[in-house]
Amino acid sequence: MSSFSSPLPASSPPASSPLFIFGYGSLCWKPSPDMVGVPSFPGYLTDGRSPSPGSASIRVAANAAPGANAAPGANAAPGSAPPGSAPLWPAVPSYARAWAQRSCDHRGTSSAYGIVCNLLKSEELDSYFAAHPPGPARAKASPGVLGTLYEIPAASREQALEELDVREKGGYEREFVQCYLIRELPEGGHELPGGARLPGGGHELRPVTALLYRGGVASDELSRRHGVAEDKHNFWPRVLYDVPSFAASVQASAVGPSGPNIVYLRQLAEWMALQAGKFPFLNVKDDTIELYERASELVELAGPGRDERDRLSLLFLSVLGNNEQRQLGVPNPDPAGPVPRPFDARKPDQIPGLWETSLPLLGAGAGPSDPPGSVPRPRPQFLGAGGSHSGAIVGDCRCYLWGSDAEGQCGSREEGGGGGGKVPLSHAVPALRPLQLRAKLLALGHAHTVVATPDCELRCFGSDTHGQCAVPAGLAALLGAGGATIASVAAGVRTTACILDSGAAYVFGDAKHLQSRGDAPYLHPAGAKFVAASLGLRHTLLLDDQGDVYAFGDNRVGQLGLPASREPLAVPNKVLLGERRRAISVSAGWCHAAVLCEGGAVVAWGRNDKGQLGLGHNENKMGPSLVKWGGGEGVAAQVRCAPENTVILTDDGRVLGTGWGEHGNLGTGDCEDRNEFVEAVVEASIRREGEFLLAVGGAHVLIA
Repeated sequence: MSSFSSPLPASSPPASSPLFIFGYGSLCWKPSPDMVGVPSFPGYLTDGRSPSPGSASIRVAANAAPGANAAPGANAAPGSAPPGSAPLWPAVPSYARAWAQRSCDHRGTSSAYGIVCNLLKSEELDSYFAAHPPGPARAKASPGVLGTLYEIPAASREQALEELDVREKGGYEREFVQCYLIRELPEGGHELPGGARLPGGGHELRPVTALLYRGGVASDELSRRHGVAEDKHNFWPRVLYDVPSFAASVQASAVGPSGPNIVYLRQLAEWMALQAGKFPFLNVKDDTIELYERASELVELAGPGRDERDRLSLLFLSVLGNNEQRQLGVPNPDPAGPVPRPFDARKPDQIPGLWETSLPLLGAGAGPSDPPGSVPRPRPQFLGAGGSHSGAIVGDCRCYLWGSDAEGQCGSREEGGGGGGKVPLSHAVPALRPLQLRAKLLALGHAHTVVATPDCELRCFGSDTHGQCAVPAGLAALLGAGGATIASVAAGVRTTACILDSGAAYVFGDAKHLQSRGDAPYLHPAGAKFVAASLGLRHTLLLDDQGDVYAFGDNRVGQLGLPASREPLAVPNKVLLGERRRAISVSAGWCHAAVLCEGGAVVAWGRNDKGQLGLGHNENKMGPSLVKWGGGEGVAAQVRCAPENTVILTDDGRVLGTGWGEHGNLGTGDCEDRNEFVEAVVEASIRREGEFLLAVGGAHVLIA
């Protein structure tokens, strides 16, 4: 039984007639089982305005050059000029083989997509790019598409369709198209109507009607909201913007039930190169061969024959916000060329909508499940964002830092910290080497970085204007000969925190507002253990193992969560979250705070002049207030505060932001502030399954 709910279009050939099927992907070289042995021919697909069924064939002389004219006396395609005066093909829109079809169950998975090719009409590409201006590396429409035509006998028709319906499940529709069957003419010559003769063989292009399985461009609303269509099309618009770079990264690294994505790409590229040599007069070009060459380069750099330190991996991220210091890991558009959406031509170093990118890493190591012949695609154990730099822990405690290094926060000035910097690569972003310093825990502050090594050494580097990088001697002694172990670390604007497994919390750096006290640890007033910290500009938050939150430091705008007091506190004070709520995580902005509670509730308090609390107004809140947002059914899975905005990631993968948005850091498609949570514009398809990591920096957001 066919899996398609609708019958074949009324325009289909009678059931008693053979059925032509046009294959443009794996069908080019690999027929379905029920199609093995049926007659097959080279095929050429144009669009519906080319010759209709029944038009006379086109004859092309042997060894015709690309764009050659029809032979004298031949029947040219309707709409073309008389033979000898114009190219063979009329200048009308055509189909293009486009690498924009998401593959979740064939050459990729639901958590790490692959890419297979699709056919899009040139007007579909033009319409999409008119609404979503592309960069110079956009997908291109070719004069037509070379494929394979299968002539299915009437008796095998239903069986072949059922097999194809299963093979092409999830993302395709059936439609009939006009295409040409390419037949080689006899070497001894061929007599044409009117007595003319075509010497030395050549080719005849006979128009036929063929069935096509084709995905399509998703609706603008689906593209805007999800980046890939959640309908049957599986359109992946992100790939169209820079095929040589991003698409190559995906295909070099994706692996699905059918094997590595690049094997599919290689087979099609080899088939196309062979056909292009046979039929040069068609002058068919698309991104396939260039894409394969780029993906092959990446796979070679990940090969087992290379030194482990030089082997390539690819870290895939969804990002938004400020990219002035390349903290998003995205190359800025060429200022001399068109600026693609979601980039703003007036602010090309900002991305006000979620955008997917791949960051090349060297020396991350291959995981046990990474198959040979593809580039490893590791999942980071930690993802962090500072003021204008970013970082991740990947593999066996390998630490990567990128973005601003003006204060040495990426490790360039740290003895044993710098890893040799970026390495040039034929890729949109230079590859990164890890720090020589191995990292078990990592925290990124405004302009400094904190690393806890597997040996429980605490290393801080970058800006040290207030002693935030000077590890107190007593703490250093405990971590050394004392045998103490580190549970968590945190970094703020001018302070650093280190929580020991014993539950003692050390906070050092700026103490002007009572937010730290160096070598004197904070012990839990009720005998529980502190397990995590988050540091604001002038206040500190601590989370204990009972789900309670404690705060101390400055309180001028209510950042300590005390409903009836603005007085600063020198010791941790319990914040009353209300309704017996238990906290899962705490996050501090410059002067506000947000807490994620069990069940997905979010409470926030403190400064609200930018709307960073998401309460629908801009008035400060002295005590915790329950945050609400509209749309969708998901609950908050992660909450992070930036200096003056707050970001929520829901369990169904939606990104919501409120507050300061000057650098596009709310992801709303503009640079305006908001005082209630709004969903980010998704210009990329973030992973729809599995757990996420969320990092929010000074004005940028990273998701892995």
